[in-house]
Amino acid sequence: MDTHAVIDTLNELLALELHSLAPRLIESATFVSARSTRDFDRLQRLAGASRRHAAALAERIQSLGGVPQPTPPRTDSAGLHFQELAHARAAIRADLQSTIRACTFAAQRLSTAPQETRLIALILEDHHRSLELLSA
Repeated sequence: MDTHAVIDTLNELLALELHSLAPRLIESATFVSARSTRDFDRLQRLAGASRRHAAALAERIQSLGGVPQPTPPRTDSAGLHFQELAHARAAIRADLQSTIRACTFAAQRLSTAPQETRLIALILEDHHRSLELLSA
């Protein structure tokens, strides 16, 4: 696979991480009640993972001579900002599942690029752990 195609694929994954619901909900100061404090702690862990993934993907893109592509802000999550976190869990879970599918497909496309495949495998492991965390 040529380097430009690898960079394009990594930029697609970077956009997914940058658009992840968890960091958006943290940044928008979702209402947190005493009842949802545990969920908020989980959400902070998920948001941290998305930020780490985005940084790792951007670093890899740059190491290949590419430029991480900026992405417009996500607007479809606006209604979630005013919900208890427990009610937003289904949307967060669906967002994670969609990202897992995209990462799995990207890993298949990049099967001839071992460094990128390893990076995506680590990201996938984190996302699977995040799903388990949401279910706990």
